[in-house]
Amino acid sequence: AGHLVTNHHVIAGAQTVEVRFGTRGEWRTATVVGSDPRSDMAVLSVDDLPSTATPLSMTDRQPPQGAAAVAIGSPLRLEGTVTTGTVSGVDRSLRLPSGPLVPDVIQTDAAINPGNSGGPLLAADGRVIGVNTARASADNIGFVVSAAMVDRVVPSLIETGSHRHPYLGVETRTVVPAIATANGLDTISGAAIVAINDTGPAAGRLQLYNRTETVDGQRVPVGGDIIVGVDETPIENDHDLLRYLALE
Repeated sequence: AGHLVTNHHVIAGAQTVEVRFGTRGEWRTATVVGSDPRSDMAVLSVDDLPSTATPLSMTDRQPPQGAAAVAIGSPLRLEGTVTTGTVSGVDRSLRLPSGPLVPDVIQTDAAINPGNSGGPLLAADGRVIGVNTARASADNIGFVVSAAMVDRVVPSLIETGSHRHPYLGVETRTVVPAIATANGLDTISGAAIVAINDTGPAAGRLQLYNRTETVDGQRVPVGGDIIVGVDETPIENDHDLLRYLALE
């Protein structure tokens, strides 16, 4: 339908964007349909697609760790660059420079540099695993917004221009052995509440810790609520909670 997916930070502040189809292809003017800084996703629209334009299919499942990955983009203005690697990790959380924490992020060692942003990370079968978004300051660590997150956000951007994210209004900390010991827990699992927004939906419903203790040299919260599940889904750590809220 002429929709193009890219990163919010690529087109932030723009109303129209110039798009080229292929390294020697035709130029078109696209309009910004919608943008979401919290997931770093954006959608453009092109009315008169070139006849050579072919859509890419999104994967319908999370790629396994170790799977082959191919990144396509124009890093450092080197048009049409292909880099290869593996899916180094899944279910990461990425803190964007603007502040939001993006869940369900894929980590790859396929080289991602400035200019790769908004391009696809592909599986060996050519399906899109996710959208290249950022690289870490360390070598061989790139981050990709997952296909599941794209599928969640992009339809809203096309329909309304924005996306409303579920919001619990808390900060949490993954339960580690020191937290479990201090709170007398039988299982080292869950997300401990360490802050509650006074005007958020959790205010008056979830309980904050009432004191801290030092266990094995760590200051840990004691006495507050710990989220161990949502509906029938176990919550083992911070990432599980973020992912459930974002995708379910």
